Amino acid sequence: MVKNNSEDISTISNDNIPEKIIQDVAIIHDQLNDIVVQLNRCFAFQIMTYMICCFVNMIHGSFEFYQIVFKTNYSSLKYHAYLDVMWIIYYALYLMFIIIMSSLVKREGLKTAVLVHKAINFNRNPKVIQKVS
Repeated sequence: MVKNNSEDISTISNDNIPEKIIQDVAIIHDQLNDIVVQLNRCFAFQIMTYMICCFVNMIHGSFEFYQIVFKTNYSSLKYHAYLDVMWIIYYALYLMFIIIMSSLVKREGLKTAVLVHKAINFNRNPKVIQKVS
């Protein structure tokens, strides 16, 4: 959890404001990284299993669609084949959603780390740089 500091921003001297902000952002970044790691530990296996099931269902549905539409002449099964295509599209969108969201989380984590380091490097006060490094 984020530390709840009892000191008000008005009680901090002007020399300590950049240091305080950089330290708070660094702490929040570290805690967010810990949350992401914990979520990965808890749900990585379940998400991987679900992704495998989606992939297998997409392959099976594609094969079934091919068999019904091109190999057989059962017009009653064509409706079933088109429903399979809808499920394939659903699972493909779900897989894309998982991949996109995980890459966005990774990208934001990298951006935050870069911002913390830039804030440390752009600060000209040597006391602040030494204290937050």
